[in-house]
Amino acid sequence: MMLTTDRLILRPWKEEDAEECYRYAKDPLVGPAAGWPVHTSIENSRQIIKEVLSGPETYAIVLKKTGLPIGCIGLDHTDLTKEPDQAELGYWLGVPYWGQGLMPEAGAEVLRHAFEDLGLTKVWCCYYDGNEKSKRVQQKLGFHYQFTRDKTPVPLLGEVRISHVNCMTRGEWMAGAGKDLVYEDTSASALAYAAKGKLEEWIHTYLTKEGHNQAFSDGLKLEKRYYLGPMIMPLSLFVRCCGPEPGMKWQVDEEGFEKRVNELVQRIGEGRDLPPMMVSYQKGRFEVNDGNHRLEAYGRAGVDRAYVIIWITDPEDYKDFCRTYGAYIK
Repeated sequence: MMLTTDRLILRPWKEEDAEECYRYAKDPLVGPAAGWPVHTSIENSRQIIKEVLSGPETYAIVLKKTGLPIGCIGLDHTDLTKEPDQAELGYWLGVPYWGQGLMPEAGAEVLRHAFEDLGLTKVWCCYYDGNEKSKRVQQKLGFHYQFTRDKTPVPLLGEVRISHVNCMTRGEWMAGAGKDLVYEDTSASALAYAAKGKLEEWIHTYLTKEGHNQAFSDGLKLEKRYYLGPMIMPLSLFVRCCGPEPGMKWQVDEEGFEKRVNELVQRIGEGRDLPPMMVSYQKGRFEVNDGNHRLEAYGRAGVDRAYVIIWITDPEDYKDFCRTYGAYIK
């Protein structure tokens, strides 16, 4: 497989690339920041090309004008990729080529390949605390922050570091790449619709699907509403109003509730992208209108933040929400 951009060719590594690989991988500014030791010789680089860089989705970043490799980029299955339709993006670039926009250029093409050619649904990407260059690359590519791991083993260096984990879904990539909208029961799809100014369309498509909440959709259409999101908010702000417990506004059968919650906990553990919860805001209070099972499942799975869509009727409540929680609005 060979991929191309305006300035680059992305192709499999060859053993004869060892000299150029060593030229850049021996620099202490390159490998250690990414979690691997400097290459010690041309022969060492050749061995690493054979044993590490020969994976099916690992590419040498080749500058078109010279025909020589200057870095590496690839997709791999790691501890983050719990499903076969997910991968983690990794990369490095020789120091003389930093600051020229080459890595975002290569990354954009690999993401296109991941979502269009390979049919992946999610790509993860990480950087170690303090690696601001890698952080900026991921921001430019459109990755979204997910969580931080305080004690990440770095086995090749015998260290433990803080790492920051980002990801991008196919829906998010499609929205950023100007692709046609595709409805899915996911937060990524809702984000894509919102980016096109069509969040309300996604909401009613979601609510009117069989087994969802047609009555809620009908009620929302009775008045003008403000819709905000999807945005990631702390789940501690929300309390269930539906469940088997006495006193719930909407009391449901315990067996059915537990079955659905357990299914969602499993999906969360598998890294699945769930739809955003629908939450109303009125007089300073939140109410979860759609997503009570998800809220309970997130809590049991140890998740403390998730995507929500906030809907508001009164203009004064809208102003109050923006004043109080505006930091969460992108």
